[in-house]
Amino acid sequence: MSLKSKVFGAYRLLQRTCLQVFAGDTQALHQSRFKIKESFLANKNVEPHKVEDLIVNAKETSEFLLENVLQARLTSDNVYKLKITEKTKLQDNVLLKDSNTIDLMCYKVPEQYKKKE
Repeated sequence: MSLKSKVFGAYRLLQRTCLQVFAGDTQALHQSRFKIKESFLANKNVEPHKVEDLIVNAKETSEFLLENVLQARLTSDNVYKLKITEKTKLQDNVLLKDSNTIDLMCYKVPEQYKKKE
């Protein structure tokens, strides 16, 4: 496969990814398409050995968008509805360290923070 066809493939991949991720959001679609085009045009005179790295970067960007970007829409109930796909990565919440937790049942305000009369 020629380098030119790989570049066009990466360009199309990013465009399709944005269509999928930003479906229904015309402003985000327009801005993402413009940014993709601008980035590819800015790198059109890059040396051929660096183009492969840019193609890998485009593929990683596509994966990142699919896995980490969510669309949220405000419903009539004043609640946001998230569009989660099968490719969306769901992360576990990081627990607080034990040293950063406070037992509120036996908490006493330190003297330095008490109001002085």
